[in-house]
Amino acid sequence: MSSNEADDNQLDMYLDGVMPQQDAADFLRTVDGDSLERAENVQQRIDDSLRRMMSFEDLDHEDIVQRFLRKDLIGVDAKDQAAKPTALSRRSLTQIAVAAAVLLVTSLGIWFYSGTGGIEPIFKARALASLYVEKVDSGFRPYYYCEDDARFAEVFDTKLGQALALADMPSGREMIGISYLGGISRNTVAMLCIVDEQKVLVFVDRAGESGFEISIADSGDGLNVFVEEKNGLVFCEVTPLDSAQVIEHFRFMD
Repeated sequence: MSSNEADDNQLDMYLDGVMPQQDAADFLRTVDGDSLERAENVQQRIDDSLRRMMSFEDLDHEDIVQRFLRKDLIGVDAKDQAAKPTALSRRSLTQIAVAAAVLLVTSLGIWFYSGTGGIEPIFKARALASLYVEKVDSGFRPYYYCEDDARFAEVFDTKLGQALALADMPSGREMIGISYLGGISRNTVAMLCIVDEQKVLVFVDRAGESGFEISIADSGDGLNVFVEEKNGLVFCEVTPLDSAQVIEHFRFMD
């Protein structure tokens, strides 16, 4: 991941309100204030515009019919106008107009409201093995390096609703850092590890996410995807090795 990509990811998370508190504090200490203000203003304008577009009052069938008729009769000769409304029943005209409104709403379906009231693009699940190849081959850098146990736990608590800790690992295994690469859902947390000098990615998300089957699909890249479910979370270890080496070291905090 390039430096620009990492910066953009941090900015997106901050604007979406999904950045853990400590991460947000660190981000605000390093980001340029003027650039952040411009980004916030742009985001606000986009959100306001989309809210207006997606805010609908109860349909007034009579008003819809009248608007439809006026639109349909533009450019029609006067002698034909009297006959025009009788070509379709009022009920049919209403159904056509409502159907047109539904199509407009559907065309906006690439957006949805998040639980916090923000507007986010619909997420598409991706094969984790493909993400491994894409990110590791391009020189994957974690979003931050795991040196603070409290911050590590907060990431999982914020994104997935459960705080996690990492037990001491034996020689040859090392947790490098955390990033947000997607994969299963928008809330997936990804971790880069080194196991016997091999790069390993562990993805953690809530069990039962709709994108799970897509995410564990075999990519044919000579990688293995090991999956384990614990306490409502699913752990997916993507590795060139023949067995999972990291999942067993995760611990749930009270």
